[in-house]
Amino acid sequence: MVDERDVADAAVAAVLGMREGELDHETYVLTRPEPLGRAEQVSILGAALRRPLLFEAVPTELARARMLADGRPEQLVKALITASLHRPESHRVTDHVERLTGRPAGTFARWAVDHAADFN
Repeated sequence: MVDERDVADAAVAAVLGMREGELDHETYVLTRPEPLGRAEQVSILGAALRRPLLFEAVPTELARARMLADGRPEQLVKALITASLHRPESHRVTDHVERLTGRPAGTFARWAVDHAADFN
């Protein structure tokens, strides 16, 4: 997950930089400054909300049943389940947000504090 503000700022910087000839057509990979697993993200979000949150993995068949019961299309559910089962763990961190914007990428903890009201 990358802060939407970082994505927006990096996109503007890339477009303007290419237009002005300051950037080449390099591929940029935007990341947060730290790799976090889902359990870590939930814990950080709980701290921002000032209440304990616990991450529990849901068995595949239960996840499938819940998504279908919520009205999601079967093809979408299949794609989501397949992606989650085959997603490799990534510890990749880049400095591309900083290279494009001149400032470091925002942390998940900062994003969680800034968006805490969205979860109440």
